[in-house]
Amino acid sequence: MTKPLALVLATYNRAHRLDTLLADLTKQTLDQNLWDVLVCIDGSTDNSIDIAKKHETLQRIPLKWFSQENTGQSGARHKAILETDAKHIIVIDDDMELAPDFLKAHLQEYEKNPEKSVVIGKVIPLPNWERRPLFEAVREDYMQRLHARLEEIKPTPPTAIALITQNVSFPRELYLRVGGFDKNLRLAEDMELGLRLERAGGKFVFSTDAWAIHRSDIGGYATWAKRELAYGGYFFQIWNKYNKDPLLHPLRNYVLGSALNRCLVNTVLPVPGMLKFTEQSLRISGATLRFFHLWKLAIATHKAIEAILRHQGILNCLGSWNEFLACAREFRNLPNLPKGPTFSGNMSNTPS
Repeated sequence: MTKPLALVLATYNRAHRLDTLLADLTKQTLDQNLWDVLVCIDGSTDNSIDIAKKHETLQRIPLKWFSQENTGQSGARHKAILETDAKHIIVIDDDMELAPDFLKAHLQEYEKNPEKSVVIGKVIPLPNWERRPLFEAVREDYMQRLHARLEEIKPTPPTAIALITQNVSFPRELYLRVGGFDKNLRLAEDMELGLRLERAGGKFVFSTDAWAIHRSDIGGYATWAKRELAYGGYFFQIWNKYNKDPLLHPLRNYVLGSALNRCLVNTVLPVPGMLKFTEQSLRISGATLRFFHLWKLAIATHKAIEAILRHQGILNCLGSWNEFLACAREFRNLPNLPKGPTFSGNMSNTPS
C-alpha cells in the first residue's frame, strides 16, 4: 500500500545522532500506517549500521535502511527517495529533534494542495545556541532571521532560498519530474532543488507546527571554513548550470549586498596571504567581543569570515582577481539586474 509520507535522511559517521533520532521517532502522534522512515547510511565507518539494525529489530517504527559507498547528501537522499513510493517526501538532517506532531503537521499541509505544496518546517535552535562556537552561531542566526521573516504577521512568502533540507517536504512526483537532487552538488544542493521545484510550479508554504530543534553537529572551525570556501565553488557551478542566469550570479551578493563586506573582499582577496591573516584577526576579534557580551558584533566577525571565504571560492573558479572584477562589472551592467542580494530575492521570475 502506498503511504502518504516517507521521512528520508542521509547520515555519515554520526551514529549517536542517528540513534537519538530513531528513538525519538517513536513519539510521533501520526498513525504509523501512514509513514515510513528511509535511512541511507552514506559510507559511514562508525557503528551506524549496528544502530540501524538495532532499531530494525526493535520494530518500534516503520524503518527501512540501506548502506552504500559515500556519495554525499544529494546522492544518498535521492537513492532513498527512489526506494519508496510514498506520495510525499520529508527530508531532515540527522541532528534534528522533532515535534511530536511533526509528521502530522507536514501531512496536513498537503490536504490544501497535494500536488504542488513544498513545505518549509520551522527550525528552532537549542536554548543556549548563542553560547556555541561563533561559526555555529552564524548558521543558527541565519536560520532564525529567515524563519522570523516567514512567520511575521505579514509574512514574506517562502522562495527557493528557504528550502534548506534540515526540515522540508515535497510531493514525490514533483521531485522526480524536476530531476531530483543534483548528485554533482555536495553543497547548495537544497537551494538548487528548491529553484527547480519553484520554477516547475511548486507552491512554497511555511509551517510553524512542523517544527524541529536543530542539534547542530558540524564539527570544528576548520570543517566549517572548508565548507564555506567550497560553497563559493558550488554557487559558481550552479550559475553555469543555469546558463549564467543573472538571478543566480555568484557575485550577486558582492555587487548588490553589504558595502562593508564588499570593501572587506576588495581589501583581502587581491593580496596573497591576507586571507589567513584577516581570518585569524576576525576570529580573535569575535572572541573578544563575545567576552564583553557584544553579541551582535561578535556574530558579525564570523559573517565577515563567511563572506570572504565564499568569495575566495568564487575567485578560485574565475582564476584571477582581474577576472573577478570583470565578472562583477559585467553583472553590474546587465539591463535586467536583479533587485537586491540573494537573501531578499525571488529566483523564480527568470526562465532557466
